[in-house]
Amino acid sequence: IKKDGGEVGSFQSVLNIDPAIWFKREENGFYVVVRTVTYPELYAERPPNLSETIKSIKSLQSPEGKADGYFASVGIANADNPSDGKNPLPLYRGSGMYVQYKGLEAIFV
Repeated sequence: IKKDGGEVGSFQSVLNIDPAIWFKREENGFYVVVRTVTYPELYAERPPNLSETIKSIKSLQSPEGKADGYFASVGIANADNPSDGKNPLPLYRGSGMYVQYKGLEAIFV
C-alpha cells in the first residue's frame, strides 16, 4: 500500500475482522479484506459473506466519502519447514516465517 503511494489510516490485527485495513491514496479512501492460510495451502479464499460485508460498509458511507475495496490473500509458512514440503510445522510465536503475498485484488460487487 505504501509502495503505491497509499497511507494506512488504521488496521485490525484480529483475524476475520472486516475490513482489516483502511487507507487513503490521492485523497480517495480504500479498505482491504484480508484472509490468511498456512502452508501447505497457498491461497486464501474470499469470505463467503463478502457481499454482505461490502453492502454494510457502503450503507455507512456518504456519497462524497465512498471507499473502494480490495481483497488480500496472505499465505504463511514456518521458515523451518522441511524442504520436501511434507509434514509442515505449525507457526510458533517468535519463529521465522515465509510470507506469500501477490498484491491487492479489486473487489467488484
